[in-house]
Amino acid sequence: MIFCNGIGVSTASFWQASAQALEKVYKLVHWDYRGHGLSDPPRDPEALDITRCAKDLAEVMDALDIPEAVVVGHSMGVQVSFEFYRLFPERVRGLVLVQGSFQRPFDTFMHFTHSAKIFKKISEMVIEYPKLARAVWPMFFPKGTANKVARMAGFVHPSLFPEVELEIYLSHMSKLSPLLFFHLARHMQKHSAEELLEEIDLPALIFAGEKDLFTPVELSVEMYQRMPKAELQLIRHGSHAAFVEQPELFWMRMLFFLHHKVADYGLSEEALALVTDRA
Repeated sequence: MIFCNGIGVSTASFWQASAQALEKVYKLVHWDYRGHGLSDPPRDPEALDITRCAKDLAEVMDALDIPEAVVVGHSMGVQVSFEFYRLFPERVRGLVLVQGSFQRPFDTFMHFTHSAKIFKKISEMVIEYPKLARAVWPMFFPKGTANKVARMAGFVHPSLFPEVELEIYLSHMSKLSPLLFFHLARHMQKHSAEELLEEIDLPALIFAGEKDLFTPVELSVEMYQRMPKAELQLIRHGSHAAFVEQPELFWMRMLFFLHHKVADYGLSEEALALVTDRA
């Protein structure tokens, strides 16, 4: 199973709680996009788009001698997963799509009609004034204040989201290049995999967060309705990071999906007993 992060997220955060359970059964691969986490930045930030991320994933799999895998994507990682399927369908055994859109995510951000226009203006300013953006960028992620704002605004659940995870995320974001972030975000807004939805004839599990301000439940429902072999799991009270807030629901649902729907990924009797006991 290969995990594709959202924009601005590194392998140091978010998947750990679920990985501790899943790694007992499957081989897991976590990787960083260019300019994220432990990966070197790209020579040209503007060239890092969704297609480049998908091709990088193929190179990671080649380096690890992995011919095919179940691809798990969160947020922007859902777009990367779709693009990887577009380019390398024979290498995908199944898709787990966690609270992400198949196209133009800023159209529905915060359920606000003008969010795409606001994003466009901000990204243009960052790209036009990169030095100022680099100087100001870390100021948006002071640990104490940003933590409280994220919880109060509903970006994460006020009590279920682990404090340590938020600190790791905010620390990583403060060190990220704002130029790289906004170039990549602009490519996210241009990207669409809409024409693929009806074509994806393989098992897919879609997670939706009831309180997700980034990816409305309606988008996940649309993917579910249009993808022939998709299943939908709603996480009650879940924010955009619902799989971090309720990790047991996330990994148990994944295990049942893989056991029953993805050929050759069935659980051993021992592993199935573990899941059944926890359930």
